[in-house]
This record gives sequence, structure tokens and C-alpha cells, in this order.
Amino acid sequence: MFRCCSQFIRHRGAGAATRTFATTKQDEVTRDLFMAFCHAGEDEHNAEPYLSISDLSDLLTALGERPSDRRVADLVKEFDRDGDGKVQYDEFLRAKSSVLQREDSTLATHGIPTDEELDHIITSFGTLDKNGDGFVCVDDLTGLLSTVGGHLSREEAQHIIAIADHDQDDKLNIHEFLGVVTDPSHADLSWRLRSGFRAVLVIGGPGSGKGLLCERLVSKANMDHLSSGDLLREEVASGSALGRSCFATMSEGKLLPSSTIMAMLKKHMAGHPGHYVALDGFPRSADNCRDFEDLMGAPECAFYIDVPDDVMVERILKRGQESGRSDDNLDTAKERLKTFHEQGKPTLDYLKNSGVPVYQLDGTQTPEHVWLQLINCNTPLTKRIVTT
Repeated sequence: MFRCCSQFIRHRGAGAATRTFATTKQDEVTRDLFMAFCHAGEDEHNAEPYLSISDLSDLLTALGERPSDRRVADLVKEFDRDGDGKVQYDEFLRAKSSVLQREDSTLATHGIPTDEELDHIITSFGTLDKNGDGFVCVDDLTGLLSTVGGHLSREEAQHIIAIADHDQDDKLNIHEFLGVVTDPSHADLSWRLRSGFRAVLVIGGPGSGKGLLCERLVSKANMDHLSSGDLLREEVASGSALGRSCFATMSEGKLLPSSTIMAMLKKHMAGHPGHYVALDGFPRSADNCRDFEDLMGAPECAFYIDVPDDVMVERILKRGQESGRSDDNLDTAKERLKTFHEQGKPTLDYLKNSGVPVYQLDGTQTPEHVWLQLINCNTPLTKRIVTT
């Protein structure tokens, strides 16, 4: 069952009615998202993965919805062509266009926000207001990322401002923003604005201090933190079809495809709409950068923590002694550094050539001094940082 499930979507079994293969990057991410949420089939000879009703609800949430029970039930009826109460991958693909007709089952239905939703709307407004002047303009919205993928073009940003800008000053205040995101007639715009987020990349070699810096971003700048390494470990531990496939790939000493990393990010980013998100350990290659840009959009900026190899090795070995992590040994440290150097420079070069601001921090200094360096970079994050 293990191998059949992990290889199912790439190589369908002889008993399957049709053969479906991913042909684009978005198809690959959709495939891996399906694998992240699906159950393995019970039949060990034909372990065809499937989505249950609760699985489908979780997947829709990862795509940016807050689906109602009725919508999920209606989709299961539409997907489940053979009437077995399960949604197989081919069934999912045949009806996936329905998923794109996204629903927000709260504001889109009655237009009256709860206290929790109102707090989220205010947080979203603060995220969209890049320079902290109390307004959201076209420049603020252009390029805005979404938890479901894609980003706002300048034309789309102009359209949103034109609809909501009642005093015609070419920008939105909090009252105008609240009006458009709670208006049921503009449910699509509401979903698009409230699913928006901004990504900040934290890049560095093993032992460079990425985790410590992200902890400060969370506590001092009210950011969320997603570690690709932690997400991978959680996925493997979950026993999902995607986790099993990841484990099999890594056991063979192979690198995971970008689509798999993107699927895991997409799965978890849906829990962080309206926020700044620090991505730790991603991207690991220029291909990762390219895929993120194609499927999500451009990050706000990147912080590169520069630390000499000998210092990183010393830190890794010390961490291994203190934590007991078996992978924090000399041989593994050297291999991880080799991989980082092979991929790190092309990654930074790609970001710089794409126009993403990259700020270099001297990671040999204390965590406090590294944090002060970040503050002095004077990025849009500066207005969010609490100094006390």
C-alpha cells in the first residue's frame, strides 16, 4: 500500500478507468495537495487514494475558502460520479473547476462580520497598508500575494480601488475597506483582499540563525512563521499519501520537487491570510524561487544571514550535543553546507535579478545585533516592529 499510494498519481494502476498526469506546475501542485489530504485506499492491491467529506473540506480551506457544509456536500455529489461516497483523483480533476468558484460561507452570505472577523479585517488592512500611512492605494495592492495562489496585477488593484473609493481620493481608508469586504455583492473582491498576505524570505546556511531571527519576527513584528523543514517533518509524521511519498523520495537520497514544497506551503498558508509570513528554509534553489513567483507572486524582500562555514559547523555540532539531534554531526553538517553553497548563490542571484530586495545580515554577531541590523534595513517591516 505504501508504494502504491505514493506513486499512484504519477503512475495509475491497471484497474483505473482513466490515466491522468500532471502537465503544468499548477497541476503538479494540485496533485500534491490532493495527496496531502487524501486517505489511502483500503484495498492493498489497488490502494487508490480518495477524499472523504472532511478531507474535501480541509482541502478547500487550504485553497482559501471557509466552505459551508452545504457547499461541501454539493461538491461531493458533483465529484462522486460512481456514488461510492469517496472522491478519487480523476473525479476530483473532472470537477475541479467547481472548486475555483470559491465561497466564503460567512461574509459572502450575510455581510455582517463577527468580532473575530472584524479583528481579521483590521489586521488585513494593516498588512495591505505597506507604509503605515492609514490608507491602501494601488501601489499597496499591486503584487499582493494570496493564500490560494496568484497575485494582484496593477489593473486589478486599480479596479478594486475604483469600486471602493467613495470619496474619490484614489485610496481606501479603513471605513471604505470595511465596506467593500463586508458587501455580499463584492464577495469575490472580499475574498481576494482578505486572503492577501506578504511573504518575507529568511535565507541562510545550516546553523546561521534563521530560526532565532524568525522567532523575533513573530514576537516583535507580529508575523507568522512557516519553516519548510518543520512542514516536511509534519507531513511525513501525518502519514498522508504526500508524506509517504516524501519519505520514500528522501530515503532514496533524492531532492523533493518544487511542486511538493509548494503544495505544503499552500496547504499551511491558508491559515495565515491577511498576515506577513516569514518563510524559513524556502526557497532552497532558483527553481523554488521561479515556482513561487509563477504560482504565488514575488516576496516582499529577503534577509540573507551570512555566516562563515567554520562558524556554522561549530554551531551545528554544539546544537547536536545540546539537543541530541542525530543529524547534527560533522559529516551531515559538511554535506548540508555543500548543498547550501551549490544552491544558495543561484537562489540569491535569481532573487536580485527578479527585483526582490535582498538584505545581507552579518550572522556572526549576537542575535540581538543581527536583529538591530534587520531594523536598520528600513524595510516595510520597520513600521510593524515593537521595540519594547
